[in-house]
Amino acid sequence: MAKIYGECKKAQYENLACPPIAVAETGRFMRSTADQINYYTDGVAYFPENERTENTITAFATGGQVNAYQLSYLTSIITVCATAGDSIKLPELFYPGTTYTIINQGAEYADIFPFLGTNINAMAVNLAVQVLPGHTVVLRATVADTTWQTL
Repeated sequence: MAKIYGECKKAQYENLACPPIAVAETGRFMRSTADQINYYTDGVAYFPENERTENTITAFATGGQVNAYQLSYLTSIITVCATAGDSIKLPELFYPGTTYTIINQGAEYADIFPFLGTNINAMAVNLAVQVLPGHTVVLRATVADTTWQTL
């Protein structure tokens, strides 16, 4: 059973510098059980929205995993982290090799949580790692939909 990774619309991606990777007017990016990206569409599929950078993230005040700010871009810049432990979380669906770069430009450290039921660095599920102010954390998925590793 394939899992949906995101939706795209051709009009949103016509001006990208990188070429399309399949064909679709609108489509859903999906992963097959063989951990390959497949495009279940009728036309040309373009790169998904998350290939871009989000540069105005406010980490969730008071922290915690459940209500943490949900990351959706491969490069994410936290601009507001007012209290130590304010939080963000990684996506629910990902495939091996997916790499997220998180930059903290806030005043305090931020907690980076995995999605509920997943883990980072083979620690117990749902435990966060921290990104200090002025620092960057790079995470790469090592097991589809379950495990991230800091680089």
